[in-house]
Amino acid sequence: MRKGDVLMHRNYAKRVVVLGVILSSMFPLFGFGESILVSTHYPGAKLFGKEVATLCESGIMDRLFGAGHLVFSTEVNEVAYHQDFEASSVRIAKNCGAQYLLEVRIDFATTVADVNDPEKAVYRLYDVAGDHELSEGSFPFSESDEESLETAGAGLASVVLERL
Repeated sequence: MRKGDVLMHRNYAKRVVVLGVILSSMFPLFGFGESILVSTHYPGAKLFGKEVATLCESGIMDRLFGAGHLVFSTEVNEVAYHQDFEASSVRIAKNCGAQYLLEVRIDFATTVADVNDPEKAVYRLYDVAGDHELSEGSFPFSESDEESLETAGAGLASVVLERL
């Protein structure tokens, strides 16, 4: 390696470090609050469960982000969660550096004719750092069209924000 290449590499490394410091120091200017991991499940859905859960999660995440929180999610999945928080969800939240974990389960109508209609979103809010549950509850769905599902997700997020 030539001397000029070494100097060019050092200058590049310095620029990257300086840029990193500048960007990381700007996060307080953006006003971001706590970080929240959203984990959404749709057990028992015969059809369109993932689509319904994804739309609801989108409304949740948009509202939380709009309120100034750093929000990220796990993959929307069919696996049901149990009465107690699954250790894997809490472990994922801790490994990702989340301060809070929001688990959401979409419940669907049980009658054969309405098997695809979502009834409510059941949620649990968990303080990862404090290792305890903050809140739990449910939020009903009034309609099952795309806009209504996103709006219901945003409404659920508003309820959660009151408990943070």
